[in-house]
Amino acid sequence: MQPTDDERRLALRRAEEREHSLARLRRDERDAVELLEKIGGLSASLSQLAQDWDGVNVDIASRVRRQEQELHALRSVVLRIAEIEADEANAIMSDIRGILKQARGE
Repeated sequence: MQPTDDERRLALRRAEEREHSLARLRRDERDAVELLEKIGGLSASLSQLAQDWDGVNVDIASRVRRQEQELHALRSVVLRIAEIEADEANAIMSDIRGILKQARGE
């Protein structure tokens, strides 16, 4: 059975709304990638700093290593968030395809 014009317009509006959600998620994914790159650079700097302090002050080197470990934990959280966003993006794309099929009467 073919959808009515009103049903078709409603389905297309829903698909557009989902596309906007998808665009926001993609921006969030890009932000997560940038954050991971910054975390990687900071982690490398902390590692080098800890090595530099090894021969000078072991306590400071130890504190820097703890900060590096905290940064690695933060990286894990950001990765998990990125995975969740990717799963949500896949679900939205699937939803959009279903809405468009419905609008075509398939």
